[in-house]
Amino acid sequence: MGRSRTADVCLVVEGTYPYVRGGVSSWVHNLIRGLPGKTFRVLFIGPSPDIEYEERYELPENLLGVDRIYAQDFRPEKMRSPAPSRDGRGRAWELLRRFHERLPLGPGVPLFDELYAAAGSPESRSLGVQDLFGSPESWEMVLDLYRRNRRDASFVDYYWTWRFTHLPLFQMLQAEVPPARVYHTVSTGYAGFLAALAKKRTGSPMIVTEHGIYTRERSIEIAQADWIHVTEQQDYKIRRTQSFFKQWWTDMFRMMSRLCYQEADRVITITQANQRYQLEEGADPQRMLVIPNGIRPERFRAAREAPRPEGEFNVGFVGRVVPIKDVKTLIRAVKLAEPEIPNLRAYVIGPTEEDPEYFAECRQLTSLLGLEDRIVYTGPQDVLEYYRRMHVLVLTSISEGQPLVILEANSAGVPVVATNVGACAELLHGRTPEDRALGPGGIVTAVASPRETADALIRLARDGRLRERMSRAGAARMERFYREDELNRTYQRIYDALAGEG
Repeated sequence: MGRSRTADVCLVVEGTYPYVRGGVSSWVHNLIRGLPGKTFRVLFIGPSPDIEYEERYELPENLLGVDRIYAQDFRPEKMRSPAPSRDGRGRAWELLRRFHERLPLGPGVPLFDELYAAAGSPESRSLGVQDLFGSPESWEMVLDLYRRNRRDASFVDYYWTWRFTHLPLFQMLQAEVPPARVYHTVSTGYAGFLAALAKKRTGSPMIVTEHGIYTRERSIEIAQADWIHVTEQQDYKIRRTQSFFKQWWTDMFRMMSRLCYQEADRVITITQANQRYQLEEGADPQRMLVIPNGIRPERFRAAREAPRPEGEFNVGFVGRVVPIKDVKTLIRAVKLAEPEIPNLRAYVIGPTEEDPEYFAECRQLTSLLGLEDRIVYTGPQDVLEYYRRMHVLVLTSISEGQPLVILEANSAGVPVVATNVGACAELLHGRTPEDRALGPGGIVTAVASPRETADALIRLARDGRLRERMSRAGAARMERFYREDELNRTYQRIYDALAGEG
């Protein structure tokens, strides 16, 4: 169908649906399918147009189409975006300087409306992308910012960091967006930034649903990154603060989160644990909601009722093999638990191509610890088949929102061992007195603790009655408090109210 048709909802996503399988992608797919009376578009932000994007889902009939925008797009036509008006260019450059000066002051993102008018609005902007990245004025502005802010850093590094951090933002400022009655971003970051711009561009309302706290997760990744320049002097020192350039990237993601919260008509998260981070970054309490993830328990009933294999103890890990999931803690835990659980076997179920270097490190660690016969990397699989054979699911993430895999595993009658991040504790132990009365659906461990993870596995391997109690409690909790149909009804009401149809 044509892009000109106005969708009821435009879902703005970054690096997920429909090209990557996983928790957020599944959530998006299920939401679209669960509201057949609404029409949707997906606005996808990818890293580059040079990557081949293959759809991993069968797209629902009520999805009108998928549009793509890229965070690093150096194609000539994208670098030559002219401004419709040359009037007011001097004022626009001065505004851009003041915007950078006031940005750290807050609250929110000061002068954003003025910046959008000068560099984003199709009707009034006087600066194009080529002005912002190829004009004498842009060079002078970067020099001025460098002299004011960081003369002790390399100017070459400063200049290229400025270009790489600002190019996607200014291209998004001037990008076309598909028409929609409501824009719904499933994270802050680039997706939240683009959704806020879509609201400015079209006048339609905009909401955000955060699964994990985007800024916090990017901060963890940036702290671990080796592609961001750190000077030799800093390499030899132990510091509590990050390098200047790592802090720059972190601050950029914080700015996008603050803007998203500032512009959103509803700031939604899937767990109360996330709300304090949202409040710290300026979210309006009057616009905040908690809508937990939902699941269709009947989909997992057969797996729940299937007898577990005897004479073996199968541990499952379902997720991407990436650093934030901390697969290495699982590997070390298996090594510690192996002497106590002679029939132990762990299955790592999920995509491995997102971070090939980290996957290679995991395989190497598996080999070094002599666990090739204990740990199996399956790649993406039908998880239902594995839930039938699984005795325990393990989640070793260092950051999470409300992991869909816990909902799935508990619905399938599988107890869970999970780190104490995001909503894991409330999913396994309950949020309310009524919920907690059901009993635990698993065991919560400390982050990056192979010993605690191993001890939990040993305990569950030895105590079949405990596994059975946790299996029943987890399944009952999912059936009662985490139903997908209730989630869909809630979003239906929000969409209708914001679009004036309620």
